[in-house]
Amino acid sequence: MSLELNPFLMLLVFVTFFLLIFILNAWLYRPMLAFMQQRDRLLGENAQGVEEQKAEIKKLKAEIEEVLANAKIEAKAIKDQATSQAQALYDEKFEKTKYELDMRFSQALQELSEKRNIVKQELQQAQGILHAEVKAKFASLGDLK
Repeated sequence: MSLELNPFLMLLVFVTFFLLIFILNAWLYRPMLAFMQQRDRLLGENAQGVEEQKAEIKKLKAEIEEVLANAKIEAKAIKDQATSQAQALYDEKFEKTKYELDMRFSQALQELSEKRNIVKQELQQAQGILHAEVKAKFASLGDLK
C-alpha cells in the first residue's frame, strides 16, 4: 500500500463532505433551527401571556377588593339606616306609650283625688254623726250617774 496523494479521491471526499454539509443544512439544521426559533418565540409569547394574566389577576383582585369594600360600606350604611329607623320607631312608640301612661296616671290621680274628697266628705259627715252619737252617749252616761 502506498501513501500517495490521490487528487481525484481528495476531490471526491471534498465534494462528498460539502454535499453532506449542504444536505444536513437543508434537511436537519435549518428545520431544527426553525423549530428552536419557533419554540423560543412561543415561550416568549407564553411568558408575555403569563405576565399579562398576572397583571389581569392583580387588576381583578383589586376590583374584587374594591367591590367588597364598597359592599361593606353599603352594608354598614344600610345597617345604620335600619338601626336609626328602628330607634326612631322605638322612640316614637316609647313617647306615645309614656304619654298614654302619663295620661292614665293623671286620670287615676284625679279619680283618687275625687274619691278622697268624697271619702273626706263622708268622713266629715260621719264625724258629725259620730260626734253627736258620742255626745248623746256621754249625756246618757251622765244621766245615769
